[in-house]
Order: sequence, then C-alpha cells, then structure tokens
Amino acid sequence: MQDSAVEAGVFELARGGLVKYGMIIDAVDVGVMLNVHDNHLGLNGIHTREELSRVKRQVVQNARKLAVLNADDPLCLAARESITAPRTSLVSMVSDNRELLAHQRNGGMVAYLSSDASEPELHLWEGSKQIGQLSCRDIPDSWEGRNRPALINALFAMAAAHGVGVDFDTIQEALSGFKSTMKNNPGRNNYFQDLPYSLVVCQADSSYSMREAAEFAGQMDIPGQKHLLLCAVGDRPDAFIRDKARAIAGLFSSYVCTNYCELRGERQPEDVPMLIATELKACGVPEEQIQVVPSSEDAMKLAYDSLNDDDLLVDTTFSSVHFDEWLEQRGFEWLRL
Repeated sequence: MQDSAVEAGVFELARGGLVKYGMIIDAVDVGVMLNVHDNHLGLNGIHTREELSRVKRQVVQNARKLAVLNADDPLCLAARESITAPRTSLVSMVSDNRELLAHQRNGGMVAYLSSDASEPELHLWEGSKQIGQLSCRDIPDSWEGRNRPALINALFAMAAAHGVGVDFDTIQEALSGFKSTMKNNPGRNNYFQDLPYSLVVCQADSSYSMREAAEFAGQMDIPGQKHLLLCAVGDRPDAFIRDKARAIAGLFSSYVCTNYCELRGERQPEDVPMLIATELKACGVPEEQIQVVPSSEDAMKLAYDSLNDDDLLVDTTFSSVHFDEWLEQRGFEWLRL
C-alpha cells in the first residue's frame, strides 16, 4: 500500500484473524459484512452466531465512508446500530426485501437481484437514482444466473466499488470480463470443460455452500452421472458436519467421503468421513453409493479415476497442493496454478 501506483486494496479480514488480532489496519474506506453462518462456531471461544456477528462487525464499525451489509441476514442488519460511516448500503438477493426498500425510500444505497424482467438483473440504486443495472447473462461467472454465489459476490462488489468512487461503466466492464479460474481464483467454483469429463472445483465449508454447489450442479446438462467428493474439517461440531451431509443427500449418484487435507482437532482419521456417511444413509442414500476414504489424497484418486467420460465430478475438498500434484500425474500441466 506504500506503492504510489496502488489506488486501492481489497482485504479479506478473516474471522480467525479478527478474533486473535482485531482489524490489523486501523480503518477502511468501505467495510463489507457479507454473512454470519455457523461454519466457525465452537472455535476460539465463539459458540453462537450472535457472538460471531460481534466479531465480524468490526469491519463495518471501522468503515470511514461506507458500510455494506447483507439485508437478508438479520445479524448483519443488526450491525447498523454500531456504524459510524456517513453512508450505508444494503444488499439483497430479492427486490422486495422490506429493510432494503425502506432504506432506499430514505435515500440510501441498495443493490439487489431482480427477477421481474425477462431475465435476472443486478440493480444498483442510490435513493431514487439508478446507478446502473446489469443482466446476469453478462456476468460469465454466474453461468447465466445459475451460480448464485457469484451473483451475491457481484452485488457486494458493485456496492463497494461505487462506494469508493468507481463509475458504473468500469464496474460493468470488470464484472463482464471476470471468470473464476484455477489461476485467478483457485477453489472458488472453477469449472473445467476441457477434460474427458466435466469438473467443478469449489471449497464448500458449510451446509449453505454445499447446497449452493449441489444446486449449481443440478442445473448442468450432463449426459452421464453426477458425483460428489466431500469432506469436513475435524474441529467442527458433529451437528455441523451432519448438516453438510443433509444438504446434499440424494442429489448425486455417488459420494466419496473423506477428511480435509489436514487433520484438525482430536478426531481419528475415520471419524469425520464415517459421520458424513452415516448421515447420508440416514437421509436415504443407498449404502452402495457411499464410499468412506479417510485419506484425502486416496479419496481424490478414487473419485477422479472412477469417472466415465460423460460424468460430472463436484470436488468440494479443494487443496491447491493436491490438485497440482493430480494435474501433473495426469498430464494436465496447462491447468496448474
């Protein structure tokens, strides 16, 4: 940031860092609070979403010009009481969100997804003035609106960029030209169509993100079968791991259950994959569709090597190290990070 050529910096102030060290930087021009999910409960003395929200709201509390909040998440909305920035923007995936509409009527900035038109569009308004709109079809990373997380990210990006003075033409050009790849955004819904089969690589660390990945895969027209490689981090509560399994039960032809690339907590290697498999079976998934492989490397080899040419694999266990090794072994060096 001391380089005179740098005009702006975008930082992820991760939950773990906020708990241990606070903000690190003293303030930001624009602070964004995207959500408060349960994928880190039970860690670092944080046991409820309310406690987690107090950690995450540090980012918007220390915003000097604009705070951007998720209007679909009550715990994000509750952070408004502690904001000192002169402007607040609300973001919603629906155009009729009550809090968002009230905020707009009072002259506030809003960004939302509208499905009223012939095709879904992203809208950015400041009170009664429309800043701009963008069709989901013009955002390659949204796959014509089928990839909802990309739309959510785009809405927040629109609001944050406008908050630091970026004109909408530039925002539109950037969103229209961005595609999440293994090189520029590894592990974030990277879709490979140039392999003998189809492959989606995406980290999914909660039931919410697992469901989104499954819904995206469900909309893909694949001649063959759809398979899932999934894991859970060992230091998460049992209920959290079971929720992940329930979110995708019955949505794939087969499941390979394994551990995260590094074991965390005090569980034995077979504990987490067995817990996932047990919950899948409890949800009605036939036992023959489930495989338990404690080693993440062995699970990756099994899942990839079992595919037929017309199949789809959704890999939610992403590890850049393992993925690079896998590519090298199979001669796909051109895809390497």
